[in-house]
Amino acid sequence: MKAVFDANIFVSALAIPGGQGQRAVELVIEGKVGLCISKEIVHETLEVLTRKFARSPEHDKIDAEMV
Repeated sequence: MKAVFDANIFVSALAIPGGQGQRAVELVIEGKVGLCISKEIVHETLEVLTRKFARSPEHDKIDAEMV
């Protein structure tokens, strides 16, 4: 099975431990679901994290490089 996550899933996974977003990400990590992602989704996720959680642009650059 393959899935496309939007920024809300990633933000929820980080902001709500034990929630549905975290479980969705865990399924990808466990190899049970294949993740289809685009640069636009990564950028949107980083923008939302910066805006909502006062993250620095430098921190976002490191995260983007990891993805």
